[in-house]
Amino acid sequence: MSLSGKCRRGLAMTTSNDLDTVSHSWDEHSEHNGLPSQAMQVAEASPAQKAAPAAAEPVPVDVGNGTPVKPEAPAEAKAPAAVAPHEYVADANHVVKLPANVSIDNIKVDGHNLVLEQADGSVIVIKDGALNVPTFIIGDVEVPRVALIAALEASHVDVAFGADGSISAGPGGSTSSAGGDFSVPPGGIGNGFGLSALLPPTDLAFGQPDHRELFPSLLPNSTPTILDLTPETSGGDTIVHEHGLTSVADTSEINTGTFTISSPDGIGSLTVNGQVISGAALANSTSTPINITTPLGNTLTINGYDAATGKVSYSYTLEHSEQHPAGADNNSIFDNMTVTVTDTDGDVSAPGTLSVQIVDDVPVAHNADAGPLTEDGATTTVGGNVTTDYGNTFGADGPAATSPVTWGTVTAMQGGSTVNLADYGTLTQNANGTWNFVLDNSKPATQALADGNTVNVSFDYTLTDKDSDADSKTITFEINGANDNATVVVTPSDDANAGGASNVVYEHGLTSVADTSETDTGTFKVTATDGIQDVTIGTETHTLADWLGKTINTGEGTLTVTGVTPAGAGTEATFAYSYTLNAAQPHPAGDGNNTLPDSVAVAVDGVGGSHGAGTISILIVDDVPVAHKADAGSLTEDGATTTVGGNVTTDYGNTFGADGPAAASPVTWGTATATLGGSTVNLADYGTLTQNANGTWNFVLDNSKPATQALADGNTINVSFDYTLTDKDSDADSKTITFTINGTNDTPTITGDTTGAVVEAGNADP
Repeated sequence: MSLSGKCRRGLAMTTSNDLDTVSHSWDEHSEHNGLPSQAMQVAEASPAQKAAPAAAEPVPVDVGNGTPVKPEAPAEAKAPAAVAPHEYVADANHVVKLPANVSIDNIKVDGHNLVLEQADGSVIVIKDGALNVPTFIIGDVEVPRVALIAALEASHVDVAFGADGSISAGPGGSTSSAGGDFSVPPGGIGNGFGLSALLPPTDLAFGQPDHRELFPSLLPNSTPTILDLTPETSGGDTIVHEHGLTSVADTSEINTGTFTISSPDGIGSLTVNGQVISGAALANSTSTPINITTPLGNTLTINGYDAATGKVSYSYTLEHSEQHPAGADNNSIFDNMTVTVTDTDGDVSAPGTLSVQIVDDVPVAHNADAGPLTEDGATTTVGGNVTTDYGNTFGADGPAATSPVTWGTVTAMQGGSTVNLADYGTLTQNANGTWNFVLDNSKPATQALADGNTVNVSFDYTLTDKDSDADSKTITFEINGANDNATVVVTPSDDANAGGASNVVYEHGLTSVADTSETDTGTFKVTATDGIQDVTIGTETHTLADWLGKTINTGEGTLTVTGVTPAGAGTEATFAYSYTLNAAQPHPAGDGNNTLPDSVAVAVDGVGGSHGAGTISILIVDDVPVAHKADAGSLTEDGATTTVGGNVTTDYGNTFGADGPAAASPVTWGTATATLGGSTVNLADYGTLTQNANGTWNFVLDNSKPATQALADGNTINVSFDYTLTDKDSDADSKTITFTINGTNDTPTITGDTTGAVVEAGNADP
């Protein structure tokens, strides 16, 4: 028993031979954890120890070993550290960032500071870290709060929590003065110790009872016996399977069992298959198992003996496959071991037989459908390996030395009638288990197959293992006929305006280099089951190899082939292309952003006469004029500026678009409206508005007009008028222009005639 827990410095502790005050929560002579208590001898203190000198103050003693404890030297008397400390201060966020290799395994408190002692003897000082323990970041990793608290407590540092959640740290036990200002800290209380040494001296001890037979000569002699062994005829004592040898996951090659021995005179030895096991080794077999080689070369392991019941435990491990009776499938053989027991006075039991049944492993074959082949299809071969494919296995015995794989008769049926498979291609079956069939599309019988015609092919195969066990299954595959055909599939556009078209281009892209919407890209795929001979786009026909870079001009736009990717052994190809609008096109008059269609025909011809066709459809979206609202500014009565104006064809971000302005009346003007204080006024009373057919306009404020001069400060006339832009195909857009006229207070003036005379000095009349 040891003394554990935290002890504060300054705690006085005395020992005495009077232990009446010492109490225990257990019976000193009771058993614990299943073990009997041991007699305890308590030594008396030596005379030298008894004669402790008197002293004015008690001398601290290490209560673990009885030696005096030297107090720590005063702080001012301590030798300087061998390595100068590194000092860190927490930043404004109360975080201290330390190098990546810093250790917090040994933390001390020095006044207000935390001291991190490193393995090389160096120290790192966290200034004022004990008052409010900061967050530590070591390298790039922040030390979790709970981990930091654990590190402080592991270093025997007292941790206190403030109401605001802050942490402060103190040394492991405060000094013994109320102020904590003793210059010489008291020594430690020493290591833990066993309390049994505090018992008074005694010779009393309780030993273990010695069970002895008082009159052994009077006991009858006994012969040991072996029980619980099952003979081979009843299936044996345990069963293992050869199949477990083929897989790590399958452990059926190992099994366990028990048998019982009875030996009243004690066990001298146990003999299994001629291997003698001493009674001591048998008793210790749980911790030190005993391996025995069996008659068939496998391993029996004795791994336990219960003396109370006489039960012997063992495991049996099949190390290799065995030779079983030929061709008898999952039959069994037995690994039999003779077992005898000899007691301590030499009596030997009748022999018993420990019998382990070993179940034969056999080949496993499976039915398999190798899949279909199709006339003129991309794939012309099926095949496999019956020794490794389809989940097949020869099992633990492995393949037979000769003819491990044999093949059965091949059958080919079409529409209920037998046909000759050789008329469709070539079947190869090899002794190593590999096979394949190659469809010959050049054969008349193959080409005669119509869509929906199927030739069903099947053949058997047999796997045989080393002890002649065998398993047979069937492989099937199909040959499907097909009508020769060709197709053209054009990928539709994902543009919201496409409506199923292949491409969409915008006239507006013609007005700007940055806007490329006059061009769109796309793809189409051509196929021919009999092989592609050539492809026609528009009016041009070329082979796949010749199409890259070719262009087709439709009048409205130009299609350029940008890529050709053949596939399927020449039976299919994917084309990539771009379409660019040549110029703005005439769209229906005045219909806004309407569309105009363009199209390019595509066709493919197969080498066997198949033909397919499709169309690339393009939508050309009309461009329209774009007009914007505009505030032309303000004029002020008697102000420096008297004119506002602009050009609606070029100003305000306006445009006629790709179609350009209409030949006649590209700009039309609406009626001007002028309001003052919610009432309509006549704009002509304030000045002159001019609106021209070319889109220019202006208003000149006339300050001489009475209406203008009548405007007071704060009076505002709001003027607005509409305008419309129309392009060549009559698309139009209308918006509004506004400006204001602001009044001011007139300044009064004095006017009148002035007369007088100036007389030069010296010229005055006498």
